[in-house]
Amino acid sequence: MGTAGQRQSVPGARGQGCTRSTPAGIYRLVMSQGLIFVAAGILLGLLLSFCSAGFVFRGLCGVRPSDPYVYSAVTVCFLLMGALTSYLPARQAVKVDPMVAPRAE
Repeated sequence: MGTAGQRQSVPGARGQGCTRSTPAGIYRLVMSQGLIFVAAGILLGLLLSFCSAGFVFRGLCGVRPSDPYVYSAVTVCFLLMGALTSYLPARQAVKVDPMVAPRAE
């Protein structure tokens, strides 16, 4: 996939239909691509943490291995960080002029 700088022409020229792309559509495209990976990582992490909770039970101080508040807090933190790291490239992609992007190649 590459970074937003490497994929400069995709959102503006090819990804959304040349000059008809809207900033909201570009935000939606880039954010959804980034958040899919975040959601997959969260699901895999939750599954692995539930499976390994019994092994690390002795090392936990004052927290049950299946504490829903801890799992919820960690999930929200990862979602917020994932949204931020998807928003920054999306903002950069919106600034690209769709008429200039094909010439840059």
